Amino acid sequence: MREVVVISGKGGTGKTSFSASFAYLEGSNAVVCDCDVDAANMHLLLDANFKNQSDFFSGEIAIIDEDSCTNCGDCFEACKFDAITITNNLSYIDFNKCVLCRACVEVCPTNAIWEVYFPPRKIKPEKKKAEKTNEEPKPIKIVTDSVSATDSDKKEDNTQNNEPTQEG
Repeated sequence: MREVVVISGKGGTGKTSFSASFAYLEGSNAVVCDCDVDAANMHLLLDANFKNQSDFFSGEIAIIDEDSCTNCGDCFEACKFDAITITNNLSYIDFNKCVLCRACVEVCPTNAIWEVYFPPRKIKPEKKKAEKTNEEPKPIKIVTDSVSATDSDKKEDNTQNNEPTQEG
């Protein structure tokens, strides 16, 4: 049995087409698993015979507690992925659209949105601030190798005899 795994990469580069080509060459012996999170669509390229099909949930979900929710709409406005809908004065989270960004959790005034099995928050490192000292800044010495025309003229004048001349 041969195993080919195609993982990661920028969207739209042809990973699914490439994988489907190998599956097609393998023929009826191929076992194909399209785990694309955003668009599992290899079945469109192959004449798929689904032995088993089920929805997949990673376990990381956000849940809205209906008893605590005041239907203020703040979560709906905060969600940039259109994962929250409001129907009949009830807010719902579409688990297929939710990307666990926590924007809804942050804005909910009643803490009605719960994080279930969310990954730990990433802690951003603090930027180090420059320490203040009482020392005055040291002056910067600028050195140049170029000599201006007026400087060279002055040098030539200094090399000549500077005694006053008397004219008749």
